[in-house]
Amino acid sequence: MGPAGEGAPANADNVIEQISDPHTLVEMGEDARRKRWLQQAVRCFERALEFEEHLVDALSGLGFIYLGLNEYDKALAHFDRALHAVDTAEPVAPAAATEAEAAGSEDEAAGTDATTGVAPEETAAAEANATEPQEAKVDEAKPEEAEEGEAKEDESKEDESKELAAADATETSTTPRSSRGKILYGTAIALIGLDRHEDALERAHELRDSEDGDNQTNGHYLKGQILYEQGDFAAAVAEFETTENYYRERGRRGRRMQDVQFRLSAALRATGQTEQALDALRRILKAYWRRNVADRAGRLCLELGHLQEAEEVFTNMIAKDSRDLRALVGLGQVHLRKLEYQAARSAFERALHVDRYHIPALDGMVEACKSYGDLGRAGQMIDRLRELERLPGA
Repeated sequence: MGPAGEGAPANADNVIEQISDPHTLVEMGEDARRKRWLQQAVRCFERALEFEEHLVDALSGLGFIYLGLNEYDKALAHFDRALHAVDTAEPVAPAAATEAEAAGSEDEAAGTDATTGVAPEETAAAEANATEPQEAKVDEAKPEEAEEGEAKEDESKEDESKELAAADATETSTTPRSSRGKILYGTAIALIGLDRHEDALERAHELRDSEDGDNQTNGHYLKGQILYEQGDFAAAVAEFETTENYYRERGRRGRRMQDVQFRLSAALRATGQTEQALDALRRILKAYWRRNVADRAGRLCLELGHLQEAEEVFTNMIAKDSRDLRALVGLGQVHLRKLEYQAARSAFERALHVDRYHIPALDGMVEACKSYGDLGRAGQMIDRLRELERLPGA
């Protein structure tokens, strides 16, 4: 478990130990989770269970924290206990939430960072997958596709997976019965993270076959992820499109919608529908700017030959972070494609000021210098690449 979180009260443990009402402890745990004070949140939920061992909200709270940390075994154990408690509890008639409240709850849950343990973005592991979050391991579906080298790509996908995996479900519930959809959702995400796809598919079907529209849509969303994992990209597209249409019809434009569109883009790309994949990314960026989405959009623009749009995307990324290596290299690649070798060299040089051994920038510099006729500078970059091969751990 990581640090309790910046700003967490120093005497939090003492305060928690003096409280004996489990429902108060759950409220404190949820508040700590929203503030990313994970150690404090865990202690609150665990102490609540000392007084009421089948308290659903405490069990599911722990489940989503461990889900956000990609500790899928622990998450699944808590979700299983929570689901058992729900299914064996006396039926409770939940207060009907308005659709607006449900949408607001979804966006609040989905909009948190993976480390909060709540909210698809949601990462969805972690961000579900992950996210974001992810909700498990979704390969291309993870927003962090790094086209600057295999190591960066793997690292980026892992980050997004954590973001998505932290995904909470659409409803916030105060009763065990109304928590069932959320628990099923978290259970499925944990199972995906454990590569237990058939078990996850059962949960997805149970959600999809429910009478609640949000649960049905979560079922489609989860099934899309599983199908993507299994390589059935065309079927995954259909599931993600169903989910996107449901949210669009209800005017939802939150983080969850963006994750659906991101995964839809990845599935479309996997079926060779690159232009449609780019359109899905454009829809995200129109509502909310995200660096990893912008980066992938820029790469797809490059692939499709939309050089002016790619240049605008990467230039905008650099304006927000002048040390963004992916954006700098992307911009250099745009200029190479436009035969603007001096501009390409300038972009790659800026990247090398950030990291003198950044291989994609070095490769780009070699190509730009050779094309410009500066063989001496190209040779220096080749020497640096050779030097990199001799470094420890290379």
